[in-house]
Amino acid sequence: MLERAITLAVTLVNKMRTIAPVKIVQVSGNHDYVSSFSLGHILKAYYRQDKHVSVDVSPSPYKFYHFGTNLIGFDHGHHINPIRLAAIMAHECRDIWAKTSYREWHLGDQHRKGSSKPHTFEEQGVSIEYLMALTPANSWHKLKGFNWQKRGSTGFIWDYDEGLI
Repeated sequence: MLERAITLAVTLVNKMRTIAPVKIVQVSGNHDYVSSFSLGHILKAYYRQDKHVSVDVSPSPYKFYHFGTNLIGFDHGHHINPIRLAAIMAHECRDIWAKTSYREWHLGDQHRKGSSKPHTFEEQGVSIEYLMALTPANSWHKLKGFNWQKRGSTGFIWDYDEGLI
């Protein structure tokens, strides 16, 4: 599995770097901690001399990225109540907060678009976006009734001044 993930990640990064600089943000999930940690460090080593690719493997379970008027948070979403994410972003990024107009968290724990808790889509001006996963249904998904989730991946284009476009 890790070998396939490395091949896929390198292929995608190499394609994307021909269009724009690439920033990889490694965030571990609740089922793949060692694999995602390893993949992040392998990519950091692989692209260590590539000025067009940067890899954030810092130890924080959640990460932030500032781009113009945008502040984007990344977390798996299984250990922090979504209602707290706006405050965490405002507190930990207070120097950037005032410079940004568009603030959003990207979470993966739900493995689907949206959330089972619609009130968490936006809190204190911070959008919370749950993302689909590429993970196929397995026996655990079936036991929990999650085997109908559509598999997929989402791409976002952020404008430096206008936010998500």
